[in-house]
Formats: sequence, C-alpha cells, structure tokens
Amino acid sequence: MNRILTDRRTSLLIVIVCFVTYTLIGFSRSAYTAAIAGIIDAGIFTKTAAGTINSSFYITYSITQILGSFYVDKISPFKIIALGLIGTIIANVIMGLYASYSVIFIARSFTGIVQFGIWPALLRIITEYICPDLRAKSKYFMPLGISTGSILSFLIASIVLKYGNWQNLFTVTYVSLGVITMVFFITVAYAEKKAQPVILQVKENVKLTSEEASKKSNISTWKMVLSSGAVFIFVFAFMNSLVGAGIESWMPTLIMESYDLSASFSSILTTVATCSNLVGVFWVVLFYPRVVRNEVTAVGLFFLMSLPMVIVMTFVGKIPLVMTVGLIIFVNMFKSAVHQFNTVEIPTGYKKYNKAGMMAGLINVAACVGSMVAGTIYGYTADEYGWSATILLWAVFIFIGMVASFIATPFWKNYKK
Repeated sequence: MNRILTDRRTSLLIVIVCFVTYTLIGFSRSAYTAAIAGIIDAGIFTKTAAGTINSSFYITYSITQILGSFYVDKISPFKIIALGLIGTIIANVIMGLYASYSVIFIARSFTGIVQFGIWPALLRIITEYICPDLRAKSKYFMPLGISTGSILSFLIASIVLKYGNWQNLFTVTYVSLGVITMVFFITVAYAEKKAQPVILQVKENVKLTSEEASKKSNISTWKMVLSSGAVFIFVFAFMNSLVGAGIESWMPTLIMESYDLSASFSSILTTVATCSNLVGVFWVVLFYPRVVRNEVTAVGLFFLMSLPMVIVMTFVGKIPLVMTVGLIIFVNMFKSAVHQFNTVEIPTGYKKYNKAGMMAGLINVAACVGSMVAGTIYGYTADEYGWSATILLWAVFIFIGMVASFIATPFWKNYKK
C-alpha cells in the first residue's frame, strides 16, 4: 500500500468498522450452516444434499483464493472487500427468496467467488495501513470477527427457527450487510483524506546492496514454500478446518438427533459452544511466546490437547448432554487457537518477502478445501454410519494435523532464523 494512516483515532475507526464488517461476513458464511438443522427438520433436503450445498461455497472460494492470492498484494484491499460485500448481498437476497436446491447451490457458490480476498485484504489493512501502535493488538482482535459472526448466526437462527421460516435468516443477513456496506464506504472515504503517502525508511545500521535487495524481493515462491515447511502448514490448516467445519456445520443436527431435542434448542446450545471460539485468542496469548516460541509447535500442542476430548465424544448419545457440549467447547477453543496461528501469526512470517497476503490466501485455500470436504463427507457418514463414526473421523484428522505440525517445526524454525 502506498498510503498509511498516522492518526490513531482514524486508525481505530477503521479497525472497528473492519471488525464489524468481518463479523457480518462471518455471519453470512455461517447463515446457511446455521439453517441446516431447520432445513433437515423441515424435510427440505437430506443431510447429504445439505452438506453438498455447504461445500459449494468452499469449492469456489478455494479456486478463486488460489488465483487471487497472487494478486491480492497488488490490488487495493478496500476494493476487494467492497466486491465481497456487494456480491454477498446479492447472493443472500436470492437465497432468501427461493427455496430451490439448484438456486441455493448456485448462490452459495457465487458467495465463495466474491469473498475470495476478504481476509488477506483485512490482514493487509491491519499490518500496512493503520498506525503502527495499533497493529499488534489488531492482529489478535480482527480474526475474532469470523467467530463472532458465526455465534451471531446461530443465535439468530435459534430465534428464526422457533418463530419463522429458515429463509428469514438470509433476509437478516442481506439487510445487515447492506447497512455495513454503506458505513464501510463512508469510513474508507473519510480515512483516505487523512492518509499520508508512505515514506520508505532504512535504518542506518542496515545496508543492503542492490543485488541483496533484489534477491530478497524476487525470492521464488516455490523455494519459500519448501524452505519454510509450508507444505506441512497447508496440511494442518486443512485438518483444522476439516474438524472445525464439521463441528460448526453439524453440531445442531448432531445434538438434535442424538438427544432428541428441537432444532431451535439445538441452535441455542450450538451458540453457547461456538462462543468458546472467542477464547481461542487468549490461549494463543497465554502460550505464545511465553511457553512455546515456535508458532508451528504451538499448533501441534493444541491438536494434542484436543485429541482425547474428541475420542470421548465418540460416545455421543451415551454420555450426558452437558458433557458433550462441554467437550465441544474445549475443542472449539483449541481449534480457534490453531486458526489464529494459521491466519495471522504464520502468514506474518512471510511479510519480509512481501508475500504475507499471498501466503494468508494460500493457507486459507487449504482451510477452505477442508471445509469443502467436511460438507461432503460428514453428511454422508452421518447418514450411513451414524454420529459416532463421524466424530471418530474428527479424531483421525486431528491426529494427522498434529503429526504435520511437528514435522513442520524444524523447517519453520530454520526459516525464521
């Protein structure tokens, strides 16, 4: 970015508006997920069909992320976010009007296309645009928006499913997005008037020859991926999302069917459990760098702590409901901590090569593919083999993620040096 804010009050305003925007984007992503229990309870779609629609978002999102990750550092982040907001509004208007499988499938897929660069764009804003003294706090604060939006979607779904039609959830989505889009445009226009041109500064004790500077800026992406262990980072990002999307998408239906509860009450319990995502960032602050200084090692430890809890969850329906919800709360906290490392801490490590946005996008691709696979396999597994077998898959995926993170540890350690 060639402009930067030096005014702290304006920077804080940008951070707040971006957080609310990201929260409502998270709300829009989870709106369909939150409606699944009501859709199945009403007999609209089977679990397999509902899961397939959910996956359609992540299919298009992943494809466009791959393409967009190489350009996200070159395009204005504000334009990318604006595109995502307007496109998401259009998609939710359509889903709120038509209860057709094909129409919702297409609209959900379209949402994935227009939202491809929202997180990398936000990461650029909080690491490059706002005043420096707010950047450190914002990188912990901003990722909570997606979890806050997810909580909001399940909370509103519990009300909508009790008093109205599940499609009303999409109406709430596009109305709220319409409001924040206007606020976003006004705030950005105001901030741009206060932004100053970037003045490149070089410390006196750091002298790079033109050859060294060129080598640093033109490093091969493939070489950077290999040397940093990013291949394994993609694997554990994929596994974390695979488990997280399974819990988020299917917890209301899992509870509803395992404990014979209503879709509305199951959504309320899911809202409570999803709130634990907000605690994940505090686990990060507690462990890193106080206990563990290597970000990738910390990811492995969070996977390790999750594993026994998910194994106990395989007895769902046989153990008390409060125990199931409690276990999910802790697994959500650890999963959210891993998400914080994947979306902020690890991508920031690539900033020295001006590829933080690109790597944030590629890691997000791996996570999105995980969510895409989750939407497909869990609905089918639950239909054919039951919820215990589905949760056992979560345990397997957590174990694979843990192994990948420990393999990546020495690569990342050498790369950071």
